[in-house]
Amino acid sequence: MKAIIYTAVLAAALCSGCLHAQKAGEWQFGINFAPAFSWAPASGNVSSDGMRFAYELSVHFDKYFKERYAFFAGISYMNIGGGIRNKINEPIALKSDIPPLERMKTAKYYIQYLTIPVGLKLKTVRHGTLTYYFQGALLPGVRIGGSCTPEDGEKESFSKDLNLMTCAVQLSLGCLYPASDHSFIKLGLIFDRFFTDALNSSNMKSLPTSLGLQIGFVF
Repeated sequence: MKAIIYTAVLAAALCSGCLHAQKAGEWQFGINFAPAFSWAPASGNVSSDGMRFAYELSVHFDKYFKERYAFFAGISYMNIGGGIRNKINEPIALKSDIPPLERMKTAKYYIQYLTIPVGLKLKTVRHGTLTYYFQGALLPGVRIGGSCTPEDGEKESFSKDLNLMTCAVQLSLGCLYPASDHSFIKLGLIFDRFFTDALNSSNMKSLPTSLGLQIGFVF
């Protein structure tokens, strides 16, 4: 929750600076919220177990180098979850202060990341009142928190079992509806796929993935 508050404060500060420096047609600023469902394909001694609610809060700047093409960069707070199930014939010991995961028992986890989205944005010409967009980005970042709840157990810190650094691919598409001459309401779909292992283990691997609804404001 603190990370969300800090990100919102940062968004307000960035917004204030952008409004004074912005040149029409060259720069745009945006803030987005994305509720989503996440899951985590797993391998090694564990299999994937179920979907979780996830969300992402981000702010970004777009720099247009052509009328409908822009580079963008920003900062994003992500809370993404997954589940693992022990599929071997012996308990799996974890590095965190969590009891060993017994055979066929499950554990659900949530990880909080702070990432730096960097990518390319494409927009169409306006069709009626709507403009359509597509974005593709890389999300290098760091883990800032993590928790795990074993089956029939209590929620515990999971940080010792998680890698610190991460990177994901993000794709989003949707439409922009004009709210004024230079501002737009954004609505679309967003897909995140991590290609770095979330788990710090030699015999378990988990790659968080999410699909959600992106809601935002661009000006």
